[in-house]
Amino acid sequence: MKPEEIFFRYAYPCSDCLVMLGTITEEEKKELEKKFNNNQCPTRKELKEYYPAAFERIKKVAKTMKKEPWNIEVIREYFIDEHNGVIDRSEGNYKLLPKSMKDICKVYIAEVIDKKNNILTVRYDHTQRRVLDNLVKDTKVGDKVTVHYGFAIEKL
Repeated sequence: MKPEEIFFRYAYPCSDCLVMLGTITEEEKKELEKKFNNNQCPTRKELKEYYPAAFERIKKVAKTMKKEPWNIEVIREYFIDEHNGVIDRSEGNYKLLPKSMKDICKVYIAEVIDKKNNILTVRYDHTQRRVLDNLVKDTKVGDKVTVHYGFAIEKL
């Protein structure tokens, strides 16, 4: 998988919040949704334009890791290990979101405990919830996945 694809998988779920905050338009979100649902990926330039805050934070992580921003390890480090701290500190636009939105905007590592059709029931911490398996069709009960918003993003 390409770094752009990993970035898009993790960033796309934020699109609803970006529309709500007025950062992107509903039309732009629909274009992103089409690409997301068809396993297509925007260009690097488009990703930087649509998700500038995430990309700026990824650049900081890259600098710390002494790697390029478009590196899969860097992107995962940001979304899996750094992203939740950004939300907890209410940095940037996160200060405008209610707690309930902040909670679903976080990235969690979860265990799949049930699978029906394209819905996974996952468990993390003391939480159990349902997410879509669009990106991880081969997931089975017992697998670990990352969860962002209402999606299982990748199988670990």
